[in-house]
Amino acid sequence: MLTKLFPKAFATQLAGPLGRLSTGMAANTTFNSFQVGRNFSSEKSNESQLSTEISTEALLELIKKFKKDAPEYYLVDVRDLEERRKGIIPTSIFFPLVEIESILKMDKYDFQSKYKYPKFKESDRLIFHCHSGRRSAMAQKIARELGFFNSQNYLGSWVEFSKKYPEYTEFDPKIL
Repeated sequence: MLTKLFPKAFATQLAGPLGRLSTGMAANTTFNSFQVGRNFSSEKSNESQLSTEISTEALLELIKKFKKDAPEYYLVDVRDLEERRKGIIPTSIFFPLVEIESILKMDKYDFQSKYKYPKFKESDRLIFHCHSGRRSAMAQKIARELGFFNSQNYLGSWVEFSKKYPEYTEFDPKIL
């Protein structure tokens, strides 16, 4: 509907961070003041104030103060198993990109049974990484569409981290 009323470039600005237009309008939506409503029946309104990306330095600081029994974040490695065999970023958990949507949709009991630790909540901070940043951006988009608004993309991913901080990279003996 908005694409018919406005030029494509302007409609793209209205689409928001996920690049999609709202599927419904709020009762008091006005176009002359450029306010666009949300479809309150299907979209959540508690989007995070976190940046959508995280720097290598900021990630390293989180890793240094990580507490397994009370994590501030979950670093999710979305590479495939062969890539993970080359090395891992400390504190990362492994969920290949092809499984991200089903994992995020999984109920907490099935998740606990399968992975042997509690499932993160929609309000938890998820940081996605891959080899170079493209797949982690896709994982983050999926997460945000499913309501995980505290998700971030580590754009530098494995390539940048392993070059800047080789002393912090690890090999996971369980996958060799």
